[in-house]
Amino acid sequence: MLKLIKESLPTVVNRMGISAENWALLSLVEQECATIGTSVQVTGFKNNKIYIEAESSAQLQDLTCKKKEILRRIQHSFPDQNKMIELKFFIKGMSRLTKKDRIYCSSAGMGLKK
Repeated sequence: MLKLIKESLPTVVNRMGISAENWALLSLVEQECATIGTSVQVTGFKNNKIYIEAESSAQLQDLTCKKKEILRRIQHSFPDQNKMIELKFFIKGMSRLTKKDRIYCSSAGMGLKK
């Protein structure tokens, strides 16, 4: 059974659109968001949009103020990336991602969740 999981996991990850580069990108964004608070989490990534939820309006305001800094850090860390990344901020529980834009990665330890 464990062998079956090991064989099917890369296929599932590829279907979700998570490449090694995307994983590194999400890790970087989550590190930047963690400086604002532990309750700020990356909740989705699809079509170059990163969805981030904050627990309070104060954290949401901090994220908005830090948006340019986060985008500069992404550009500095991934200079070869020619796609534009968009950051979307929401109060926790309000992001209402479409089924198409959700990723399910709760066991990855990145704070990504359903």
